[in-house]
Amino acid sequence: MENHTNTKEAEMSFVFSTELYEFMEAMDYLLSKEFLGKWRYKYSCSFITFFQEKVLEALIKRKPIKKETLKNILKTKTKFNEHMIVQFYDDIDITLYYPMIL
Repeated sequence: MENHTNTKEAEMSFVFSTELYEFMEAMDYLLSKEFLGKWRYKYSCSFITFFQEKVLEALIKRKPIKKETLKNILKTKTKFNEHMIVQFYDDIDITLYYPMIL
């Protein structure tokens, strides 16, 4: 019985480690110059940079940010309309950055 428990714990640990690694890879890309380079022509360099800054602030504070809150900040500070921000979320697949962006 104990061997089965250890195997299950090891599997859960592996799954968690894999998910954590994938999340960290996604966050690394989100904050990279490569991400900025890919999206700056469609959304503008200032928009992408501001988005990255807000995500980085959330990481530093260790406090997730809600998509809706982020959208409101982006609308106010960058003057992009809601439709463009929602399109941006779709383009980058914002769900990849959960649990940092809720």
